[in-house]
Amino acid sequence: MKFYIVLGDWSEDGHGKSEKVLIDSNIPMEEIQEAYKKSCKKTGFDFSENVCCEYEDCKISYKTFEMLVENKCPLYKMLFEYIGGSLSEPDLSEDTYDEFCFTEESLVNTLMWFIGLSVDKEWVWKEAREDIPCFNGYWSETLNESFGYGLYE
Repeated sequence: MKFYIVLGDWSEDGHGKSEKVLIDSNIPMEEIQEAYKKSCKKTGFDFSENVCCEYEDCKISYKTFEMLVENKCPLYKMLFEYIGGSLSEPDLSEDTYDEFCFTEESLVNTLMWFIGLSVDKEWVWKEAREDIPCFNGYWSETLNESFGYGLYE
């Protein structure tokens, strides 16, 4: 089953920037949604309230780091981005957590790991990268034309 995870301001009541990430899962979306709610209850942690929830706030907070460690998250697999000033990248630890931030990829990986805490059967998921071509525009060699420009103010 395929479904989107929407990152950012999907309701456009703030900065209006969002991205949809297509997920392919062997478990239906409704079961995944329930597992998310169970993981929130089990851990006392809610992604929507604790992770990247303020404008331009992508750093890993201590509360987030603590929850990940307490629940044995394989931190090295999440692909967090190091934003520290040195040339060598340290391990994500209690001393360095605030030098790392979420990217779209690491947020999805971490969210899916979090959901997996409450999935009670084998769960296989992957980001579905479907390359769907555009009929027109975007510097197409065959039809680089714009339709409906006047529709938008």
